[in-house]
Amino acid sequence: MTEQTEYYTAEVTSDCRCEIYDEETGESKLDEYGEPARPDYCYGDCYKESLYDLYDNFLTDWREKNDIGEDDLLVVSTNGMLWNKVSGWTTVEANKLNDALTLNGDYTLRYKLSKDFTELTCVRSSHDEYGSLFTIVKMPTLPCDKCGEQINADVHKEELGMCIPCSNDYYAHA
Repeated sequence: MTEQTEYYTAEVTSDCRCEIYDEETGESKLDEYGEPARPDYCYGDCYKESLYDLYDNFLTDWREKNDIGEDDLLVVSTNGMLWNKVSGWTTVEANKLNDALTLNGDYTLRYKLSKDFTELTCVRSSHDEYGSLFTIVKMPTLPCDKCGEQINADVHKEELGMCIPCSNDYYAHA
């Protein structure tokens, strides 16, 4: 997680970010362009490390500040997705957020979190798109009218203000 002036950032990419480490100097070796030299083969450790940073540092802080559990649903919405700039939304469990945003191909996901931990966005770039902005929020909940348990707002509306067990009891005339 990187701290910027007004927000935190994290990045996950399918491209290798491994660097060749020089044991003698204690620094990364550079290529002919002055960039960190890449190894001939990637074992995926750089990708695993970026996922660890995303889930165990970046998203954990956001979830804790917003009372979001690992299995709580998030609403992910976007405008301008893919090459044809379609809009849409989906729901996903908090612990599967990155999986919902990845592509079957090369991509880069750039997450941005406001300093007050209220706004989480992700920009996805690939060969088909540059800058698809995803906004991520917790699925709104409301209390069940019968038992008071917090349930997803869409279930509350569909089940006449009740959670599934209370709705089943109501229709079974229990």
